[in-house]
Amino acid sequence: MAATPDTVPPAAATSRDPWLVAAEIVAARAAERDSRLVKTGIRLLESGHFPPKHISELASALATLEHLEGKRRKARKFMTRALEDPTENSVAQGLWIARHMPGFEMPEHLPEVPLAFEASAWEAGGTGAHDVAIAKSWEWLKDEPFARRSAMFGSFVASVAAADYKTAIEFVESAQAANPNDARLEAQRLYCLACANELDDAEEALGRLEKMARAGAADYSEEEWAVLLSADRGLIAFRRGQHDLGRELYQKAIVLATNGKLAEFRTAARVNLAREEVLASGLPLLNRDELEVAVQDMPRVTREVYAAQLQRIAALEVSAHARKS
Repeated sequence: MAATPDTVPPAAATSRDPWLVAAEIVAARAAERDSRLVKTGIRLLESGHFPPKHISELASALATLEHLEGKRRKARKFMTRALEDPTENSVAQGLWIARHMPGFEMPEHLPEVPLAFEASAWEAGGTGAHDVAIAKSWEWLKDEPFARRSAMFGSFVASVAAADYKTAIEFVESAQAANPNDARLEAQRLYCLACANELDDAEEALGRLEKMARAGAADYSEEEWAVLLSADRGLIAFRRGQHDLGRELYQKAIVLATNGKLAEFRTAARVNLAREEVLASGLPLLNRDELEVAVQDMPRVTREVYAAQLQRIAALEVSAHARKS
């Protein structure tokens, strides 16, 4: 359509509207192509012509691009701008970056925005409100019944922070109806079954997961699968009463994670080994301070979840000591 004096060609309108520029950048990333408007977006962002609300989504879109390119300083700068007066989408994107970029933390006090279920669940998890995080994860799963992220997050919080393995398994199995061959869901289900002492089912899940890993399941790298599977075998061995074998397998997982520079995998294996040792013997957790330091190096939400698990391990120690007295 030809432009008239009362209309603006679409391309020209887009280049002057931060909302439209943000939408084009996001669409280009989803289509796995380079956006032609990145430089335009940066110019609009730095022009000073728009109030914070109107550049929030543009700033978060640019922050995401910078993060994906490994440019943490710029990503932090843009996301800080995005969160001055954020939209719901900007908060959700900020939470995503906080989960994936070491050193970036969401502000403790954000302006009031109506958060989506995903953002609400992550925000609750990051503040240690794990019951709320689990409840919001159910709402998130209902809102996106075919996605696995909600089930994985809800199951992670329920199993690790709350030791509610029944709920954790329900999350995973709800998502597996739509994703029956998803290796990551099966790995989470295996962990929850073993923790719930449903060991025969856990052994069956282990066999399926090993086949998925050998087939090259893309959810994790070969090194990550090696760590996960060794730790899972160690967990099952402990629960079978084979404590020496369990220690050997967990230590193997820890060495593999250390050699592969998989810090979060290493810390998770160490914390789970500590729990199994306390459950098996009731002995005091000798390396508690060291574990607490390692947990503090995790991303915010993961840190809060594993900190809750360490508190539960400490409670198990007290309970074991009381039984012996």
